[in-house]
Amino acid sequence: MRYVIVLILLCLTACSGPTVAFMGAQGTSIDVNGSTYTIYQKDNRIESVRTGPDWRPNLISVAADSIYAIETVTGCKVADGTFDGDAAVQRARVRC
Repeated sequence: MRYVIVLILLCLTACSGPTVAFMGAQGTSIDVNGSTYTIYQKDNRIESVRTGPDWRPNLISVAADSIYAIETVTGCKVADGTFDGDAAVQRARVRC
């Protein structure tokens, strides 16, 4: 039972971190409309990880908020046609 609890806790802590491709990248968090977006950058590649209380967020709103967070944190524009993701993790490329 103890191992199950440890495994669950390890899985939960992984929910707010970057994916493997962005390991080692420093994250910067920003609050947008009640959710927290942590932005990770490697060169012109960006990963945005959303955490928040919404059980079923509106994906259009999440996309708009994520783009806003990316552009605010990086100071760069999201390149057309590069934004992709779901309610938890979004990826894009920026042009500065």
